[in-house]
Formats: sequence, C-alpha cells, structure tokens
Amino acid sequence: MFKIAFFDIDWTLFDHKNHVWPKSAVSSLKALKEKGIKVVLCTARPYHSMEAFGVFDLGIDFDGYISSAGGVAYCDGVFALKNLMKGTDVISFCNKAKEKSLTLELVEVTTRKLVFPLTEYSNTFYEAFHEVVPPMGKYEGEEVVGINLFAPDSVDKEFMDAFPQLIYSRYFETAVDVMGTPHLKGLAVKSVLEHYGYKKEEAIGFGDDLQDISMAEHVGSFVCMGQGKDEVKKIATYVSTPVWEDGVYDGLRHFKLL
Repeated sequence: MFKIAFFDIDWTLFDHKNHVWPKSAVSSLKALKEKGIKVVLCTARPYHSMEAFGVFDLGIDFDGYISSAGGVAYCDGVFALKNLMKGTDVISFCNKAKEKSLTLELVEVTTRKLVFPLTEYSNTFYEAFHEVVPPMGKYEGEEVVGINLFAPDSVDKEFMDAFPQLIYSRYFETAVDVMGTPHLKGLAVKSVLEHYGYKKEEAIGFGDDLQDISMAEHVGSFVCMGQGKDEVKKIATYVSTPVWEDGVYDGLRHFKLL
C-alpha cells in the first residue's frame, strides 16, 4: 500500500528527552528500506543543521529530504523544490539588521552563514538548541531559502513594517524565521510525490508539531507521536506511543509495515 514514508526529525526520530536516536526508530527505517519503501526526512531544520546534528551518520540510506520546513525538497538526486528569496530583499534585510546591531543567519539551499558577529540573542539560541554556529560570511548573491534573525519580539513590528512583503514565523524568544514565501512541509511533500509519480494514498508521514499538520494533509496516513501537540493528534490517522517509548516502531507496526 505505501511506497514512501516521510519523517520529522526533532521529537519524532530524535528523542530530546533522553538525547538519543532511539535504536528502534533507526532499525525501523532501515527495515522500511529493505522492503523497498522510500524514506524521506521532513524537517524544519535547514540542511546544514541536519548534517551537523548527525542525521546522515545513522547508517540509513535516505532517499531524500525536505528541509527548512518545506523550503527545499530534494529527492532522487535532484531538487524537486526550492523556495528562494529575492536578492534585493536579502540585501535590504541585512542592512536593517546591521543598523539594529543584530545578527542573522542566511539559510542557503545546503549551507548556512552568520552575517554579523554573535550577540546575546544568537548565543541564547545556540545554547538552547545545541546548534552548531555556522561560519561567518557575507551575502554574495547565493540562493537564499530564508533568514534566521536573532532578535527579541520587541523588534518584530519594526521589521514587518519595513518589509511587509516578507513572511515572519517567530519560533523562539530570540529567533524568528523570515521567508519570501510561506514554507509548508505539505507542499514540499506534494512536490516529492509528483516527482516519483506517487499518489497521496501511497504515502505515510510521522510528526509531532504544528508544522507537521500540512504534511498530514498531503499523505494518505499520518502518525502523530504520543507526546505531540493536541492539535496534531486531532488530525492524525493514528497516535503512537511517545518517541521515548518506541513511537516510530509502534506507528509502523500499527500500519503493518513492520
């Protein structure tokens, strides 16, 4: 029935409670591959963050990935989707951040760069998310998927008024994602399915947070992890056990994939 499976990373494949990749999840994804089912990551993390986090060191031959919450979709050796910002918007936004003595990350298709020196806001973010600080650099016309601005919410209105054409998504007290167009996991999932010629009913997805709702809308069956948000549980086909109680294995077993 299923030909492809999409998996969120944080709190789905990775257990942040115990800071481990559950062995049952890793072995389950390997088992799917052995059955000929394609396995694709579907995360809010940019590619560089996924790489630094160690997801590609698990011994799983992933068929592709969706990064930046749907900003990029890569499968079968090609990019099925790239939602890019206009270069003029990137330049103007960087200048505004510099005026405010703020720093930001330019999130590119497969890399990231820190444009200005670290601040208390960026330090708080990197410490909280245990993220790797990307190298310093400057914008030179590269393809930019989004901007990760490190700032308190007190500056949100000022930036929104200055750049009303951009999309803002605050996800942390000192960090806000800025995009040229909305990033939706579901639309990226759709682009991957179209690339392979698969029907919605031939896809299954696993997630736990609000960003995974759009993923659920574009797959035939969706599993919400047991510790996931109530809004996600309400639209799930099945609610599994929590990630720290072999949730991925439980969900796959429920659909008789293991």
